[in-house]
Amino acid sequence: MKKINLLLASLFITMIVQAVSPTTISVVSTAGGLATAITTAGGNLATVKNLTVTGTIDARDFKTMRDDMTALIAIDLDGTTVVEYNGIGGTCLYSETYSANQIPSQAFENKTLLESIILPNTITSLGYNIFGYYCPSLSSITIPSTINYIDVWEFNGCTSLKDIYIVSNTIHVESNVGCGYSLFEATVHISAGTSTIIEPLNLKCIASAFNVDPANLSYTSDDGVLFNKTKSDLIICSMVKKGIYEIPSSVTKISSGAFAYCDSLTSVIIPQSVTEIGDTAFYGCHALTSIYSYATTPVELNYSGSFSPGVFQSVDTVNCILYVPAGSKAAYQAADQWKQFQNIQEMLPAGVKKTNSSIAKATVQNGQLIVSGLKSNEQVVIYTIQGVQIYNQIAEADRLSLTLPGHGIFIVRVGNDSIKVMN
Repeated sequence: MKKINLLLASLFITMIVQAVSPTTISVVSTAGGLATAITTAGGNLATVKNLTVTGTIDARDFKTMRDDMTALIAIDLDGTTVVEYNGIGGTCLYSETYSANQIPSQAFENKTLLESIILPNTITSLGYNIFGYYCPSLSSITIPSTINYIDVWEFNGCTSLKDIYIVSNTIHVESNVGCGYSLFEATVHISAGTSTIIEPLNLKCIASAFNVDPANLSYTSDDGVLFNKTKSDLIICSMVKKGIYEIPSSVTKISSGAFAYCDSLTSVIIPQSVTEIGDTAFYGCHALTSIYSYATTPVELNYSGSFSPGVFQSVDTVNCILYVPAGSKAAYQAADQWKQFQNIQEMLPAGVKKTNSSIAKATVQNGQLIVSGLKSNEQVVIYTIQGVQIYNQIAEADRLSLTLPGHGIFIVRVGNDSIKVMN
């Protein structure tokens, strides 16, 4: 009975300590002394959820955060300096020399509750596998300006990551082993000061969208797609882009791999302004059912050699329809790589465009074409882009609603005016 009473008393004391211990704590640490600093400040390692640290830390302190602080949700290390440590007390299972100004390997491995982290603003590199491929609650991370190299593989398993902030002037993005189990949910925010992204294609592995600071002098973004500043070079379209995508008319170059693995895209519209399409530009776009190319002379496609898969590798060129301007079908049938498409169809003459004189407006919502602002007795004719007429009636009201017969581009003629719409 005495032993039971002592056990109950011990449990009661533990409950009291946990109840009064702060869940949010700020401490000044010396290298290897984080645990002592927290307990001295009245904290309990097992119950702290929000931690702010200043001072110096080393691999032993990262091990404390990883293994002993199981409740951690948010970590702020902005005011810390990471110093060198040599020994068996770090984040690895063996004796290791941990470099100064580097996040040690496996520092946050399997921190399942961790939602946000601010890294020290003096670090220059990230150790191997710092998230251990499994930080499922992490939602935001800022890559400090002192970091100029990241491997997107580090973020595998961070399935809740929503925002990655890149603030470096020059950033080299690597993905030596491909995308693997990559997330496709994060918005990559590129700061005003970022002037050079080396190997930007690897950002596709972790980005659902790109958001560039308007003050950036090198890059811009539109609808989540990354362009150069003048919007003449389409650099990257995220792999989660769905449905129909119309390339802006300012674009003259589609970079290599720009649409690679965009396997939710069903249709791409290439304007007449495009004069260069890089190798592997549409590699792996399995879901494409149509491509609209408005160049009357086929764009000469870049080809980097016998080991290159080409621009349209893995596109279903048997069933994907290639639409080309009227009178140019023979040229596309003879052009390198374009001739892979077995179904090439000519569109209406290029002169069919939206005019400015009509007060009518046409929009598409969930497959429904809605034409509004019609005048009484006005003729409404609707064509597919191939010129097939699907509707021809006199307007009896100021609004018309029609279910479109599929995806693609449609031409709505209202009187003498024309409006181009996409479904």
